[in-house]
Amino acid sequence: MKILLLLIGLLAMTACAAQKSESLSVADSLPATVSATVNLALECKAIPHSAEQICVAATPAEFNAVDDVVFYRRSVDQYLSLLRVELGDVAVIWLHGFSVGGKYTVVGHAEEGHPNFVIYTTAEFLSTNKELKPVAVISDYFIASLDSLDDSGIAEVTFLNNIGCEEPDTADCTGQINIFTQR
Repeated sequence: MKILLLLIGLLAMTACAAQKSESLSVADSLPATVSATVNLALECKAIPHSAEQICVAATPAEFNAVDDVVFYRRSVDQYLSLLRVELGDVAVIWLHGFSVGGKYTVVGHAEEGHPNFVIYTTAEFLSTNKELKPVAVISDYFIASLDSLDDSGIAEVTFLNNIGCEEPDTADCTGQINIFTQR
């Protein structure tokens, strides 16, 4: 009897909606903030020597060259779990990558085109610790890019305008720095 009454109620609602040429959905009864669909690209990078990945979804700002990012951990079974959120109040943020062996995770930040790289241990980055502390930061105006990082902390970088180059006439020269001493 209850099933029959439920079916009659659904039929009546459908008939009323059809008469008014309206559609009826669950989203119609939810606030816009809840029912809105978010369709963000998810960029994932495999952690070296691991079956897991770190994924990022970015929400670009409407008027500024900044974004907010959400970091996820993707398990071997393809399940996503939230790691953390970073608000890009003055910079563009991205997952730059990992050290060669996967010991370190590198998050890039760029303000007005000048990148800096915040380096965490991957184990710490994958934890849900709210107080995440970097092991090093590469924030030198004359470093244009971080090309690679080994697990001992030696980074291969490209210098901007040949500053830091042994041969000043070399275009886009590269060099090595120790992320812990910045030399």
